[in-house]
Amino acid sequence: MRKYLLTFFVLAGVILFSCQQDVNSIINQAQQCRIASSNYYGGGGVNDSATYFYDVNNKLIKVENMDGYYTYFYSGDRIVKRTYHDNMANDLWYIDSVYYSSGNTISELVRYDYSGQWADTIHNRILFHYQNGKMSNLTYLDYYTLWGVNYVDTMKVNVVWNGANNIDKIVYLDMGQPVDSILYQYDTNPNYFRVVHPNFFLHEPQLQLYTGLEPHFAYYYSANNVINSNMYGSFDYPVDYGLDSTNKITSIDMGGFPYISYKYQCP
Repeated sequence: MRKYLLTFFVLAGVILFSCQQDVNSIINQAQQCRIASSNYYGGGGVNDSATYFYDVNNKLIKVENMDGYYTYFYSGDRIVKRTYHDNMANDLWYIDSVYYSSGNTISELVRYDYSGQWADTIHNRILFHYQNGKMSNLTYLDYYTLWGVNYVDTMKVNVVWNGANNIDKIVYLDMGQPVDSILYQYDTNPNYFRVVHPNFFLHEPQLQLYTGLEPHFAYYYSANNVINSNMYGSFDYPVDYGLDSTNKITSIDMGGFPYISYKYQCP
């Protein structure tokens, strides 16, 4: 009997060890895989697509879409600048500069717009504020010129967290008073976006589920994944993810409509 029990435990240990190897292999593969291409949907079909290019160290250096291309600049492993040129005349349209306080914590994002598509906006700054290591509020400074006069508009956004380490809601302020908010609901799965990049919005310049940047932070920095957002206290927007076997996002649908799809290149 002892011989059979010993054999059983040895076999069980081998199976368990093998399973652990398989799980670890899947996790490692997911972390090493990189986005190769993406499609963006609207109006019933694909309205844009992008191809991603990397250097020999697996750093993203270029994203090319239908109208132009983004180029990435680094300090160590951190993205510190991103530019966008149009394909027609190779004109510089946008410059995004990123400043960090420590580690991967962003302190400021400065954007310059040379496209001419928004005649009143010269550039803007987003100041990131933190409490206990979590983003607590954002200050937007928009600089523009109107009839030869320079102006600065200021907007503040509060970021409210819940006990599950997820962003519960963002609150827009006007003169210090709340005027609007977006509320979020989550699944219980670990955040899908962090596997790709710790600051996903710097890595993926075209993910656009909402107007503006700040509503997307709940997707990138929360512990879990957004499955519903509520705007104005009355409109729900359910979010569905397509996933592959290693929990990499292959598609994002909102309100039953496709928004984004991704393809990956793996070792």
